[in-house]
Amino acid sequence: MELIALPLSQDEPLIEELIAQTSLIGRYKPRLIDGMAGWLQKHGDLVNTSLMHKQIGNGDPAAIGLLFDILTSKETTKLKQLTKYCRPKEKEEMLFYAAETSPAMKAQAIENGTELNRKWNLF
Repeated sequence: MELIALPLSQDEPLIEELIAQTSLIGRYKPRLIDGMAGWLQKHGDLVNTSLMHKQIGNGDPAAIGLLFDILTSKETTKLKQLTKYCRPKEKEEMLFYAAETSPAMKAQAIENGTELNRKWNLF
């Protein structure tokens, strides 16, 4: 198998844009949300809050709010202030779409929901 070298991009990806995109895509692919949460827990201080504020509307504001509320490290304390720009879902939803199609998973998620889940209407 021959490897093809792709040209390197001169553009640096925006962490804040990636967070917004992952809040949408990750609802279909839970590993992405888990990976993002772990990365933010350790490196959340690298996120520019001004840029993140602008990106919240490009993602899922409830998922971003829930994620930022859940994170608890000194690297993520500044992210919690961004939750005031996020808004909860109007009605209860499952954080991961796969749970919507499974009555058992949905019931378990709601039963095990925390105060933060209720705040954002995401289980």
